[in-house]
Amino acid sequence: MEKAFDNVKWNALLCILNKHGFGEKWIDRLHFTSSNISVLVNGSSSEKFSPTNGSRQGDSLSPFLFLLVVEVLSKMLEDAVQRRQIHGFVVAENGIHISHLQFADDTLISLNAEKVEVRRLLLILSTFEMLTGIKLILDKSSMISVGADVNTEELVLELGCKAEAMPIKYLGLHLGVTTRSLSIWDDVIQRMKNVEMKLTRIMRNFLCDSAEDRRKMCRVSWKKILYPATYKVCKDKNASISEMICNGRLHCNTKRSMSDVEQVEWNLLCNELGPVPEFVDEEDGISYEDAFTVKRCYERQLETDGEHRFQKYLWKKQVPSKVSFLLWAYMHDSVPTLTMLQHRGNNVASVRCHFCQEEDEDSDHLFCRLGGRSIDVWEKIHYIIFWILWKERCGRSFGARHKTADKLILLIKQNAVLWLHEKST
Repeated sequence: MEKAFDNVKWNALLCILNKHGFGEKWIDRLHFTSSNISVLVNGSSSEKFSPTNGSRQGDSLSPFLFLLVVEVLSKMLEDAVQRRQIHGFVVAENGIHISHLQFADDTLISLNAEKVEVRRLLLILSTFEMLTGIKLILDKSSMISVGADVNTEELVLELGCKAEAMPIKYLGLHLGVTTRSLSIWDDVIQRMKNVEMKLTRIMRNFLCDSAEDRRKMCRVSWKKILYPATYKVCKDKNASISEMICNGRLHCNTKRSMSDVEQVEWNLLCNELGPVPEFVDEEDGISYEDAFTVKRCYERQLETDGEHRFQKYLWKKQVPSKVSFLLWAYMHDSVPTLTMLQHRGNNVASVRCHFCQEEDEDSDHLFCRLGGRSIDVWEKIHYIIFWILWKERCGRSFGARHKTADKLILLIKQNAVLWLHEKST
């Protein structure tokens, strides 16, 4: 289409918006925001005037407005097919009938190789141009024959376009090539790989807080993020589900004993799956409760899950993001402790714990097995939480004023300081 954004008539656009059910207030606001322009004549600007054609390029709303305008051509072609003025093709017997395909400003139209239908198509295109202002560039368009090469030259002269033969490349895909040729998918596969590499680079830079001109240490291996922790310890990574079922439960045959994190992950997976039914030697099939629709599938994906998952509570809004990230790093054994830094090749004078000066400092020792003062904090904090919640429960039972969650957290902090202070004195 010739200068698709520049030639759209505003009167046609406003009429199309009205036909689609947009409110008058919204349409008036869109019309009001249209810009005024002036032209330089001999070095001086002329008086401002309002253009009647074109939508602003670069505006995020313009592509959507353009699609609404191009929808007019689609409706005109569908109406011509219903009136049997032009004919498309049927994919299969009693299958879907296709007369045209549209992608942005690219249009693929199918019709019989007859002069009558070509003339009717030319009339539809001329009417569409007159109504909307969008002109199709016929001399840059192509006519492709599928089993009607005899009439191609006459039809090309009738429509005013050029002729091409199969196979062709349309929207990056090869058309007319035998389906047995796997090489036709090489371009598509390469493009998808490039997209995957770009997305992976963006996610890795975000996770490591890095950029093209600033690189930082990556705390977690990218493979560890992509694959579950239990996948690494599986003895047979290509085992089928039937080979992992034992007494109605999944059984993971590991090459070593699982760590605490790996065992928690495996238990969560087994609890979520529940009892696994026995397999039978029958061909698999797909069944739906009712008619399948994309909308119902999307709504099912949006349904909230009532199960208690660790990830659900890890990234809560009330918790500072740096605290959630620290806990996430601990679950992946990637907290930058002294032993971790030494493992990454950093020059560390000593890996002894800063608190006890007896054992090596790793994540488990720092947060779980640390003795002395820290073990007192771990022990006391549980008693404090239980006691404060019980007092609040009793107070509400006897009609006392309800305390907010922030007030309860403040009481827990105050009692923690008092209890630990009494211990030290």
